[in-house]
Amino acid sequence: MHGISPQVWVEMLERKRHRQRQAPTKSRSSDAASRQEKPKKRIASFRDLDIYQKSYMAAVTVIKQVVPKLPGEEMYDLASQLRRSSKAIPRLIAEGYSKKHQLKGFQKYLDDALAESNE
Repeated sequence: MHGISPQVWVEMLERKRHRQRQAPTKSRSSDAASRQEKPKKRIASFRDLDIYQKSYMAAVTVIKQVVPKLPGEEMYDLASQLRRSSKAIPRLIAEGYSKKHQLKGFQKYLDDALAESNE
């Protein structure tokens, strides 16, 4: 991982997750061909990162759809924790992107975002 720019590292993670979601019947050659057909988007800010966009939408879903369905006795403790944890993931990705010039700093924030998602 040393010597790899943070942007390339994020793209590698996104490609790996994309491959894992695809049907197992696809061959590697067709997968490689489909990746080559897609033009790469220029990443100008953290908002251009697919992982940021997906984590932001997941946070909105949790806050608007999951938290209101919690039982009354969980509305304060668990609801509060879910709100804070789901908001922290896109925040940590954005904060880490601001430190993209420091590979270790960016990785730290991505690791923290992963830890929040596991919480």
